Amino acid sequence: MVMRPSFRASEPSSRRSRASLSVEFAIGQGWVGALATLPSKDIVELGTHIIDGDQQRCYLRRRTPGGAWGSPDIIELLPGDGCEAIDLAIREDGTIYALLSWRIAVNSWGWWLGELPSWGDTPFTIASGPAGEGAKGLAYRDGQLAVCGVMPSEFGDLDAFIDVIDGGQERYRLDHFPGRSDPQLEHTFDETPAACTFLGEDLLALVGDVNGDHDLEKEDYTRRFFVPVDLNADEPTDFMIAAADGLTQNFATAIDVSDDGHILISGYGCDKPCAEAQGRLWTLSPEGDELSTASLGLFSEPILAPHTLRWSPAGYLVVGNGGLAGDDATFTLRAFAPGSFDQALWTYTRKDAFLTHIPTALTIGRFGEVYSGGLGASEYPAIAYVGG
Repeated sequence: MVMRPSFRASEPSSRRSRASLSVEFAIGQGWVGALATLPSKDIVELGTHIIDGDQQRCYLRRRTPGGAWGSPDIIELLPGDGCEAIDLAIREDGTIYALLSWRIAVNSWGWWLGELPSWGDTPFTIASGPAGEGAKGLAYRDGQLAVCGVMPSEFGDLDAFIDVIDGGQERYRLDHFPGRSDPQLEHTFDETPAACTFLGEDLLALVGDVNGDHDLEKEDYTRRFFVPVDLNADEPTDFMIAAADGLTQNFATAIDVSDDGHILISGYGCDKPCAEAQGRLWTLSPEGDELSTASLGLFSEPILAPHTLRWSPAGYLVVGNGGLAGDDATFTLRAFAPGSFDQALWTYTRKDAFLTHIPTALTIGRFGEVYSGGLGASEYPAIAYVGG
């Protein structure tokens, strides 16, 4: 089984221009980290590829709606530096934002957010993070842009952060502790975001995992969190910590919002240690109250559980995951009607004998076209086009 490389944190760079367009560039083995569509309906793929056997590099690839691409459609990001694709966003005018994890020195990794005004322009740095931080997701809506991630505190734990990018970086730091009046519980939990999205103007939703002694029994567990962040509020919003759902632990992996404002979160539950994983889909009200929990099947490893989802303008939810237990190698997309998660509206699968396929990215076109990417056969980046 090929595992996605883990994040390594580090210091930012002061270098501004960090990309090149190369007709000689070859992608090779790797995986797709994120997908988005241009106003032209072309699809942009942000990915990680492997060179010299173990060196990670990052690229952007532009494809037509029919999947075609050529040498001018590949841009290498951070050329010469170790790199991992994290997330991607595209504005209504076609401006591209790429969020990366990148190595700036030996054993020293950081994060970088670059802007590409239009395809063929030279990307430039618009934000980066200090040593020890890790960017986990990128949120964009109606001109608002934000990076969410994890950072070390001076007290030895990990805190979540949001950086709002608007001509600079405005930071919001988030720390969970039960009962804010008890200072002894402050900085006793590690908060690690998985993804973020805007719910409205100046309102951002963050999902991820909190590790710590939730039951105050001197044993640490991981539980899913949801926190809405009002960017204009003076006081921090409390974390909403999920119950265990009959298992010891649960994890959030992705978030999106339906047309009627309901919050949809994918993830999985497991015991401790976390071996087999039970796929989960949680539905929350616009206020963040949990309305339902649905099972999305049993998976032999957590990496195969649902890690990406998107709401479609066709009026349903699309979820991507690896194969269910006993069918591990299958790349799977499923569509579900709102509130009916026991049976899929449609299912797309791809399976090749003895080859692993894992969807790690998903985007929906203007008319419901489904584009999903990830790790494909023989460990190469793979893209699936589904009519929707």
